[in-house]
Amino acid sequence: MEATWEKTLSHIKILFVAAALAVIVTLVFCLPAWPCTIAVVSADGSADGRPILWKNFDMSQYWHQQVKYFAGDTAVGGYYLLYHDNDSIWAADSALTPQAGVNDAGFSIVVAAVTDTNILNASVNANTRFLQDATANCVTVVDFENHLSLWHQNNPRHAVSANYAVIDAQGGAAMYEVYMAHKMSFGDTFKYRKYDANTGQVSNHLGNLIQPPQPGFAGYYVRSNFNAFFPNNEGSERARRAEELFAGLAAPGTGAKLSPPNIMRIVSKDVTGKQPSSSTAAKYSTTYCISRSQTRSGVVVEGVAAGESPGLTTFWAALGEPSISVFVPTFVGSGAVSPYLYEDRIGSGTDQSDVSVLNLLEDQRETFKKLIYNSNRGSSLTGPYDTTINKNELAKVQAWTFEIERVLVDYTREFLDNLRNDPSQASPSVMQSFQDHCAWYVYENYAAGSPDAVSW
Repeated sequence: MEATWEKTLSHIKILFVAAALAVIVTLVFCLPAWPCTIAVVSADGSADGRPILWKNFDMSQYWHQQVKYFAGDTAVGGYYLLYHDNDSIWAADSALTPQAGVNDAGFSIVVAAVTDTNILNASVNANTRFLQDATANCVTVVDFENHLSLWHQNNPRHAVSANYAVIDAQGGAAMYEVYMAHKMSFGDTFKYRKYDANTGQVSNHLGNLIQPPQPGFAGYYVRSNFNAFFPNNEGSERARRAEELFAGLAAPGTGAKLSPPNIMRIVSKDVTGKQPSSSTAAKYSTTYCISRSQTRSGVVVEGVAAGESPGLTTFWAALGEPSISVFVPTFVGSGAVSPYLYEDRIGSGTDQSDVSVLNLLEDQRETFKKLIYNSNRGSSLTGPYDTTINKNELAKVQAWTFEIERVLVDYTREFLDNLRNDPSQASPSVMQSFQDHCAWYVYENYAAGSPDAVSW
């Protein structure tokens, strides 16, 4: 009798452990892998006739960010990625987890994950792995569409549930809502919707028209972590806020424009959300803001106009929470990245981790001596420990970070205009020298907490 009871008790323990594990898995997999906000702007929708991509990346625990260049010998040449190293046991992607990419051909891409309600698919969602693969292989938006289909055929044991925004050097600009299921899943295994940012036309993976071109279309699309296939409204507050900010910049007669500097300053750094902009509270909730307690980086890609060299495509990266960071440019034609964006220590020549000195510097400003947050680190399950920002301290920091970024933007604009007027000067060495100077200028002034510790 006693043995029977022990056996029963053992079975109960096993069932309890199994149930607990099931709950944990469900919690992990039902959370968006990478809760981000993204947008694509067509050439016609932008201020200067060049397409734009934007992304804010949100994930509490992955504060470490860097940009690196990966040499290649394919049709696209090499490519650049902003990424972190994901060592989670739940990760379906490779350890390298990119959030944005651009290649030597001028093809650029950003991603926002969408939560799949099928646990099998959610557990093998390889949306960032696909991003890297597309960056390494695509030249045009059409290439991207072909790559979607081929990738699904060649990777049947993975799934992709995500929104992708892409641009190319030939004028292509579109938002894609994508769903690829694991081969063991039921129902449609591959489908997407394409939202053409040039026309407002919407079509599906079969080429069927869902919405014709839209007269008066403003030339941009915004997405967060839901789409037509999974309308779960994950991140709907961020999507609404981003739409509001983009609409304000695109509205005729306002004087504002959809330009990289305005998207960086007004959209990516937003800490207002649905709260009064006049608030200066020391404990200010960032839950529904675009730049919030778990935002870890920001990217703005400035494409090229018709006839311009793809090498002039500019990859602006803020390696840290954008509200407190400075966007630093990298030019596709440079074939390199400034060491400040990937080295662990300046002058070390080494990259032993996935953090960078600019990222470390921003993080120190954000959390050291609790200047901005008490603590904004966390996990996929808990989220950040503190979602409230000290807006008074933030305003003090932005008084000099905004000025650093303004100077950087002005000089970069002048530099690019000179190269456009005289393409013979657009050599990799010239571009590399300029972007290195930009990163140095940001690092020295940021470290000093001043807009003019060192002059340009």
